[in-house]
Amino acid sequence: MRSSRGSPSRVRQRGPVGRDRELAQVRAAWDSGARLITAWGPGGSGKSCLIRHFAAWLASAKAPIAVRDLSDARDTSDLRRKAAEVLPGSGPKKRSSKPARKANPTSAILLVDGLDRIGRDGGELIREWLDAQLPLRVLATSREALWLPEEQRVEVGPLGLAEGCELLMREARDACGARAEEWLHEPALERIVDGVDALPLSLEIVAAQLALLSPKELESRLSQQLDMAPVRAPHPGHESLRAVVDESWSALSASEQMALMRLSVCSTTMAVEMAEQLLQSDARDRPLRVIESLRRRAMLRLDDQQQGGTRLRLYSAVRLFAGQALAETDGWDRVHEAFAKATLWQMERAAADARTRADANAMARLRSEEANGQSAYAWYRGRAPEEAGRVALALQEIYRVHGPFPAQIDLLTEAIAGLPASGSFALGTQLLVARAELLRLCGHAAEAAADLSVVIAAPETDVPGKVEAQRLLGTVQRMRGELSEALDSKRKALQMARQARLRSHEARCLGDLGTIHAALGQLHEAARHHRAALDLHRRVGDLAAEGVELSNLGVATHRLGHMQQAREIHEQAVAIHRKVGNRRSEAGDLCHLAFVLHQMGKLAEADPCFESALRVCMELGDRQLAAVVKTWWGDLLTEMGRETQSAVLLQEALGFHEAAEDARLQAIAHLHLAHAYRAAGRLTDAVDELHAAISAAPPAQAPVLALSHAYLARLLEGSPRIELAATHRREALSLLGQVPSPLTVLAVSLLAGQDQEGKLPMSLAEASGLSSDVRRALAWTVRAQPDARTLVVGGGCQWVALGKTRVELGRRKSLRLIVACLVEERLQHPGKGLPCHRLTEAGWPGEKMSVEAAQKRVYTAMWTLRKEGLERIVTTTQDGYLIDPSVEVRRR
Repeated sequence: MRSSRGSPSRVRQRGPVGRDRELAQVRAAWDSGARLITAWGPGGSGKSCLIRHFAAWLASAKAPIAVRDLSDARDTSDLRRKAAEVLPGSGPKKRSSKPARKANPTSAILLVDGLDRIGRDGGELIREWLDAQLPLRVLATSREALWLPEEQRVEVGPLGLAEGCELLMREARDACGARAEEWLHEPALERIVDGVDALPLSLEIVAAQLALLSPKELESRLSQQLDMAPVRAPHPGHESLRAVVDESWSALSASEQMALMRLSVCSTTMAVEMAEQLLQSDARDRPLRVIESLRRRAMLRLDDQQQGGTRLRLYSAVRLFAGQALAETDGWDRVHEAFAKATLWQMERAAADARTRADANAMARLRSEEANGQSAYAWYRGRAPEEAGRVALALQEIYRVHGPFPAQIDLLTEAIAGLPASGSFALGTQLLVARAELLRLCGHAAEAAADLSVVIAAPETDVPGKVEAQRLLGTVQRMRGELSEALDSKRKALQMARQARLRSHEARCLGDLGTIHAALGQLHEAARHHRAALDLHRRVGDLAAEGVELSNLGVATHRLGHMQQAREIHEQAVAIHRKVGNRRSEAGDLCHLAFVLHQMGKLAEADPCFESALRVCMELGDRQLAAVVKTWWGDLLTEMGRETQSAVLLQEALGFHEAAEDARLQAIAHLHLAHAYRAAGRLTDAVDELHAAISAAPPAQAPVLALSHAYLARLLEGSPRIELAATHRREALSLLGQVPSPLTVLAVSLLAGQDQEGKLPMSLAEASGLSSDVRRALAWTVRAQPDARTLVVGGGCQWVALGKTRVELGRRKSLRLIVACLVEERLQHPGKGLPCHRLTEAGWPGEKMSVEAAQKRVYTAMWTLRKEGLERIVTTTQDGYLIDPSVEVRRR
């Protein structure tokens, strides 16, 4: 966009907001001796403010001469005349073939604000002065750069989002005073800044409307921004955005104006290929040449895209202006039809690549077309229902990977209702299956089953659609707990896929069968099916499905007790999900990987892995998966000694699981909360949570039930309700035959007293690579042994021993000092806890560190002591950490 410039006295002398980088570039160019510095960019981007701010800085630095302002020159002759007043020898001169003389010291600094208003001849005149080696330096602003050999160009584009919000608030305070402070954290402000491309002039104009409108009301009226007016125009021609764009528009050629009208149909950004397709019908000039010309004239810009490829974006005011110009012509329908076809072509190609993952950036490209896809759907709806359905299917591919959205279900429902009775059965099948999958992901199993039954029972033949419907019906039945019916549905789908030789569908059916077998506890059968599915996916070349299958195989391998192998499989799956852009599956596999690392005893590696998984979930807005991550992360934090943080996460997760009525995850969260409360010394709360876990767990969740009964038996052993302990022990042992995981069986056996007549099968160190349940069970078993009630402390606290467990501290200075402090406190003040800062001072005397760093060090030290075998006696209360007062301490 181009802007006119008036008298310097009309310009408000306020410092530019968010232009530190551009100011640094201008100063660097000046210091390097540049004779022509041009600040170029769209109208209203703040070029004048920037260059005048720099000129004022030169004046304040007491430059040898004053800056001469030539901004009010009307044409080339006027510019030449005004320059001659301050620069002798700048009049017309004949070109000479003799070598130019060495430049004299600078005797004039010329400021030409709005050089593009004068036209191309103004640039030729400046070039003439520079070639003549006149003693001058020029500071200029322009809509487009001059591209002269001696020119140093500084592009002044839109502000960043934060800087745009800052400028909007500054202008809002001018417009409506203290009322603006109420909007300081209003989310609509960021959307307003983005909606006007964060251009300073646009922000000044929309800020003036806040005197009457709230931010939400203003956001809904951004389509009227062309006719909004500022409180006072900073320059003539800046009375409205329409005036600014109109002046730039009039300077364009007819082909450039037509190109902008055609490109204005795109909602936000567009791929270069789409822009070429929209401009292809104009044979007067090549599309890429027109696009580059518009970019140089600051009518459009490149949008930052890391994976989606190069994208073009029209400035919002230009798009609105060009769109209104297009509406006044007879080509409106033709251009929109071309846009809808180009969008459908782009989206279907990206969706196909996203399914097969031939292109690793396909999903990023597809997501970039989402807004254009919505516009294309709106155009096709009522005009071409089948094309509208195809657009809806392409949009559904986005939500299939990135999470379910109810709005997309409504879109698919509308597309299905709009299909004619004589339309394509295959398209209708695809739409019904797509809607059923979203309904399933949203938890509406009955509605999903109804859609799938319609497809399966239809007399028409669409084998791929029927296979997919039969397969998805099995998934819905599994979701409802109907495992036998689900197994039958998956087998039927597999048989149909094999008969039709649909390899991709066959692979998915095999993977689903593996999932059903895993739910039935048939882990070896599940692993066999997952490996067969994985092999087929690799042969077909479906990289996305390969990543999902690796996830399922990793879960089955982990449940079989092969920890290291499961870790490697999940790491491969995470790498594939990142490569293909499947962020939801990436978050799920990061959670699985962290859980495996936790089971292996690698707590320091599992902690950041859980954190990464939760971050991805929050970015996607997937609260369901986030609750799952919090459930397992909370258990890890308990073992690391961070019981308070663990309890907070687990309570948040439990609240979501209860709202979602997910009994299985409710039971798991209750079990983990019991561990956190027991570690914090809240034994009554721990007993209550274990009872809640037993009540919530469905009958099929034998592992959770067995562990809950076993832990409850251990907690009740020393209580007056000793007879209940025996009942829970018998209940735990009766469930062992239904527990598929051998490690869980081992944990329950240890807790229930089936550990070879009191002899431990292994030490805590040997169990560190098995599972968290086995480690916890061993620690509880050690605590129950009579000889484990005395803590023996070696001379100088070089070592400590608890029963058969001995911990060497001689070369671990910080840990030794912390243990000595805990022992001393136990002897002097039994039952009193030491706060974190006291243990920090003891372990790292005289060392300065932040509160957060100190807490992490103490957490790690406590976790290390518990891991080494002191888990039972190192407890936590509201006061801090302490050694259990019931444990006898002896010095040796």
